[in-house]
Amino acid sequence: MILALPAIYGIMALNALAHIYLAINVRSHEERAKVARQHSDTCFRIGELYEAWVLYQFGKLTVELLRTSLANLATSAKSEEQRGTAQGLLVAQKAVESQMWLGTWMFVVVCVLQSGWACWMVTFATPESRASLAYTDAQFAAAGVVASVAAIYNVHTVEWTFRGYLAGYSPFLKFLSVKVLVSIAFFQRGFFMFLKAFQQTLPSMLGKVLPHMPVVRSVIALSGVEFEAFYAALILYEVFVIAALHSWAWNSKEEWYGEYSDHILEQTESSPLLGSEVRDPFGASASCIGSKADRGIS
Repeated sequence: MILALPAIYGIMALNALAHIYLAINVRSHEERAKVARQHSDTCFRIGELYEAWVLYQFGKLTVELLRTSLANLATSAKSEEQRGTAQGLLVAQKAVESQMWLGTWMFVVVCVLQSGWACWMVTFATPESRASLAYTDAQFAAAGVVASVAAIYNVHTVEWTFRGYLAGYSPFLKFLSVKVLVSIAFFQRGFFMFLKAFQQTLPSMLGKVLPHMPVVRSVIALSGVEFEAFYAALILYEVFVIAALHSWAWNSKEEWYGEYSDHILEQTESSPLLGSEVRDPFGASASCIGSKADRGIS
């Protein structure tokens, strides 16, 4: 689920780009162009909803691994002092975990409301109601920025506080690979909008500075539809880079996979992938099957 984030967000960006291309083609029909742009915005809202869910799952995985590591530390303690230290760490972990879930759930709830409202407006709203409720997009965007900041900060707190007990988990790269895309989704568009607004509010002399900067000049000169097409295409390139980072950060040969599988209380669909033996549908292990086949050939 976490590894699929760049692919799914990239699909949403590609879908948004297709709607923007439609809006460019029907620019003469103003109402159809507005609907196409709203469909494009809705695609990004759905992608942000999946981002929020991935951040929740990532936090859940990290908390379970941390709890397992601290439990092993308490079990292997050889003195009362070491056991007391391990129990204190478990208590502190619960407090930090509660703080992390507060920010993460706030982010999830905001994204659910934001994506649900966007789908409702695209599906059921009339042109008159869309015009009268246009300000709600800005309100949801502001709430999303605040919630994402809280969620990223709380996840970073867990990473920074307990990084010494997640050494085999390689937490830095994994936290970075998840936080980068969440930051891109909620801060990148705002940064570009700030550049445009900043350029328009500068005095006449200073207002000539930004238009002469190579990259900034091209971005601030884009119209609304052209900027949306540029932004969707930029996201496609960025998720490719993040997918490459995922392939490096989530190495399939890391030791914590086996350590985590030893503490799974119930069998799930992923359990056979984590086990040391692969069983056939009749209950025999792969090693037994291989030995029987060898005897049959001999």
